[in-house]
Amino acid sequence: MDESLERKIDEDELLKQKVLLIADYVIETGASTRKTAKYISENHFKISNCTVSKYLNELLPKVDAERFKKVKSIIKKNTPETMQTITVRKRMYESVSLLLKGYTIKEIALELGETEWTVYNDIQNRFMKLETDEKLKEDVKKTLKNHSIENLCNQSGNSPYFDKKYFETHNVERENGRFKSFPKK
Repeated sequence: MDESLERKIDEDELLKQKVLLIADYVIETGASTRKTAKYISENHFKISNCTVSKYLNELLPKVDAERFKKVKSIIKKNTPETMQTITVRKRMYESVSLLLKGYTIKEIALELGETEWTVYNDIQNRFMKLETDEKLKEDVKKTLKNHSIENLCNQSGNSPYFDKKYFETHNVERENGRFKSFPKK
């Protein structure tokens, strides 16, 4: 057998074992993805909350459909708890308020004593899922987009390609994490 093919099979088997270990932990403990990531990182191998979520939602259904059903119900049960807590909701609304006042994600994180990822998640995921004023959601989306463009312009060393005017005049939009140009309407 080809050595690279053997290595690929070993890597696939290792990944499958990791996914099943994570799934079994969630099933046995009912832990959230965050608590699962912490436990697995401390006791087995380093892994982030995001990767745990990806393994459970994208890989587990392909590896073991029955375990996926059990894990999915546990995750569903855990998810509403975080949105309902007063602390999370207060932080989410404060993040949106500061964003609309002109603060960047980094500045909001510093102001609230949270990580940038937590602030971004509060705004992009939690807030956008709420049934709230659509105009407010559009304002938040536009502000986030402007911050993204400004960050690119600031990091580019004033490259003409990343000139803010380029983005504005060419109506640049993001699609699947990549920039895509659309003709002006």
